[in-house]
Amino acid sequence: MYDFSTFNFPVAAETPVDRTAFDTFPPEYAALAYLLEASGFPVANVFPTRGSEPERKLKAEAALWLTTGKLPIDEGITS
Repeated sequence: MYDFSTFNFPVAAETPVDRTAFDTFPPEYAALAYLLEASGFPVANVFPTRGSEPERKLKAEAALWLTTGKLPIDEGITS
């Protein structure tokens, strides 16, 4: 499931947002990541987003698990 994050709370217009920092994250989770980072919780990973390589990899691993009951790590595949 994908959800595009936004700033839609009443104080959004009054709260300054560092657009440069905000734009470093994918649009799907930019608002959440920005707020986490601004609060001192680093967002260090790149998470799967619609159509991305991490999403394709996740789906391929899920399909393998569903058809064989094994994960790539079980087969010695680490990429």
